[in-house]
Amino acid sequence: MHVQQLQGSRQLVLGASAAVIAVALAATPALAQQRQQTASAPTRLGELVVTAERRQTNLQVTPVAATVLTSEKLENQRIVNFADLAINVPNMTFTQFSTQESYFSIRGTLINNNAAGYDEAVSTFIDDVPVTGLGDNNPDLFDLASIEVLRGPQGTLFGRNVTGGAVVIHTEPPSFTFGGKAEGTYGSHNYAQFRGLITGPLVADKLAGKLSLDITHEDNWVKNVTIGGGTGGTNLWDLRGQLLWRPSSNLDVLFGADYLRDRSGGYATRILGTYEPALFPNLCYTPYCTNQNFNGVQHRDVGGAMMRINWTTSIGTVTSITGWRYVDDFFPNDLLGDPLDQIFAIGKVNDRQITQEVRLASPANQRLTWVVGGFFLYSIKREGNPLTFSLPADGFYPAVLGEGPIPVFTENMDQKVKSYDYAVFGEGVFAFTPQIKLTVGARETYEKKSGDSLVTYSVTNPALPLCPGPASYFFNCPGAASYSHGWSAFTPRAILSWQPVPQLYLYASASRGFKSGGYDLSGQSGTTTAQVDQLLATPFRPETVWSYEVGEKFTGFEDRLLFDLDFFRADYKDLQTNQITCGAGGCISFTQNAAGARTQGIELDATALPTDWLTLGLTYAYMDAKFTNFPGVNGSKPNTGNTIPYSPRDQVHASAEVHWPIASLGGGTIALGGDFTYHSKIFFTNANDTPTFFVDHTQWKDIVNLHASFETADHKWKLLLWGKNVTNDHPLLHGADVTAFYQSVTDTSPPDYVFLAKWYPVRTFGVTLTHNF
Repeated sequence: MHVQQLQGSRQLVLGASAAVIAVALAATPALAQQRQQTASAPTRLGELVVTAERRQTNLQVTPVAATVLTSEKLENQRIVNFADLAINVPNMTFTQFSTQESYFSIRGTLINNNAAGYDEAVSTFIDDVPVTGLGDNNPDLFDLASIEVLRGPQGTLFGRNVTGGAVVIHTEPPSFTFGGKAEGTYGSHNYAQFRGLITGPLVADKLAGKLSLDITHEDNWVKNVTIGGGTGGTNLWDLRGQLLWRPSSNLDVLFGADYLRDRSGGYATRILGTYEPALFPNLCYTPYCTNQNFNGVQHRDVGGAMMRINWTTSIGTVTSITGWRYVDDFFPNDLLGDPLDQIFAIGKVNDRQITQEVRLASPANQRLTWVVGGFFLYSIKREGNPLTFSLPADGFYPAVLGEGPIPVFTENMDQKVKSYDYAVFGEGVFAFTPQIKLTVGARETYEKKSGDSLVTYSVTNPALPLCPGPASYFFNCPGAASYSHGWSAFTPRAILSWQPVPQLYLYASASRGFKSGGYDLSGQSGTTTAQVDQLLATPFRPETVWSYEVGEKFTGFEDRLLFDLDFFRADYKDLQTNQITCGAGGCISFTQNAAGARTQGIELDATALPTDWLTLGLTYAYMDAKFTNFPGVNGSKPNTGNTIPYSPRDQVHASAEVHWPIASLGGGTIALGGDFTYHSKIFFTNANDTPTFFVDHTQWKDIVNLHASFETADHKWKLLLWGKNVTNDHPLLHGADVTAFYQSVTDTSPPDYVFLAKWYPVRTFGVTLTHNF
């Protein structure tokens, strides 16, 4: 019955979406007459500005595969987090396990390691300051001028950890004209949000300020079927303030600070299975419930400060960006989501980071333009993850090991890593003719990491032998290590561009990306203390990539159509991959380097304004992501030829919005719109051994968002009605096989499975009222 209702709702929503477009098309003559009586509607698409070349340029004449979301689009489609952002970008995915741990993947870059000594392949920059990483990777998307997603290695001008690309966020600067915005939202699960902004001059034309605030609450909507109550809600607030000092016409100094306080409900560990274990009858397998014996909390404090100086001189503009970021996170959770809390984890994150960049950019109106600069980063990251094991005596592992009940014990893992990053870079663009240009640039990077790692065990039965010898339980041997290592890389880039006619821009590029080596806690797999010590102190190798791209950007029909298409290929060497392997001795998380990997594909990004009242959007991505040389480890089967995890072959995102002014409503504008997203199946493991049942659940069949709005003619008031995932599709974003922990002695070899399940966000509806003043 539920399935039939769900299918019916999908058909209803899709039919309604089609009806909206059909009604709009049929209403063309009436709308035309209405426009003659009211203010004219937009007749062309606006210019999109990017900073991919470390200066402001028009996206349509910038030789980089990029997607830009303006503040207007962010507001109209209610894009308030990175999950909303990702569906708008070709070959991009975003997976958030919790507020403490979230990952971007662009063009097949791998995810899944939260160790302090590991770096991501996609970096996020807020007002030119890089965030610290996982716990700082999903900021409030309010008070924004734009978001740019740059696909492919950006190792010349952006540098550190951008082998997959960069997410560049620009907030609205303080204004010397008084104004502000107040926004209130109410939605499903008692979702209530207030966001406000005020800006204006403080000292004539010399000093301006801005203050923005976000307060968000959502009830604990995930039902706990084991202990009652709920979890998964939201309680947070964040504040951002900025001062813009303009002592002269050629000097701007921007000071900024932000703080986020999160005291939300605990993370809901949910599962999806194909059978009912004897140990745990009546398990709940939907996105709306958890079986864990703990509801928990999330305590997260994130903040930072920045100063950006722009000084225009006769030889160019000097820019200095100083940034400081910190993250403190305390995150207890049930790792398996089971009624016994067999593995209880306490996640701890303490990160501190200082960055400094200085660059000099030549004037733009000359035949040779260039940017040169230097970058420095210092960070201290500490991540701990104590795990308390309470395995049932009649469970699978005690029976298989044959040594009686496993006692309650705690495995404590703690890692503290210091990183130093130094880089110099430069890039020049030479115009052979106004239509033909050559870009050449390079970056030289040196990065050093040093730290300490510790693995200890606390067991209720101290008589149990832990070491030496082969692992007999889930714990192995304690160990500790101190280490230090440095890596360097030269990352060049060359681009040839040609604009044969004003409407068409062509480019071809080759670029190299680099991500330094690092350390994780793979040493827990050792079977003697000496081996654990050695493994903890052994770094995994750096990851490098050569990327080749050919693309075109078309702007035509009197600026009513933007049509961008690119073909890419990326060849990785020593791709860093982290996997969890479970066996009779327990589960081991370890990082290794695949000898080689390759991603290649096509990306299309188009926007059209076929009439004054209709805007259409389409992105399509095809990607073939494979391991090209990945030998087996410790006797495991080689992964050569397998698909890189979390890499869908096909992605489609289509959107439409009709908008027209209504004379009877004072010239205010009504808009109706929606978008549809599909992506094909994915694997969760390098071995591509995810069972078919779970692979089938990874397909996004019909994610549909809808919105309707009315905005007054003076743009002071706007009412927005919105629905997210209105078809209530439930694809899996992540899964891990935990079947063995749910098995008993009587069902040690079932033909079915239990997987941890990270679902796509469930259906929500809401209303937002905005007042601009």
